[in-house]
Amino acid sequence: VAERLGEPIIMGDFNIHVENPDDKFAKLFLQILEDNLWKQMVAKPTHVSGGTLDLVLKRNVPDSMPVTKTEVRFTPAVPDHALVTCNLHTGSPTEKRKFKSIEKRDLKNLDSE
Repeated sequence: VAERLGEPIIMGDFNIHVENPDDKFAKLFLQILEDNLWKQMVAKPTHVSGGTLDLVLKRNVPDSMPVTKTEVRFTPAVPDHALVTCNLHTGSPTEKRKFKSIEKRDLKNLDSE
């Protein structure tokens, strides 16, 4: 979860097949998002079997934090899920900020539940 002045961005493996219009859980989940003014930003499959399970969620309201360049990249480090990256525009374009790029997951401490 990332936050800018009270505005959350939620990212993670939801294990809900949002790409499948016939999946009743996906339909319900997407309806809940829409009803509560949330938008799902990942447009490509994030699992090797073709499912879109890893999501980036942002508020779908005027003046919400821009989320751009949402990308899906498969890497040998994680054989079944892709790495999802995006740009979060959190401040004034005139501000100088340092950015940290995280390219791996801590698989030793991964909670499988």
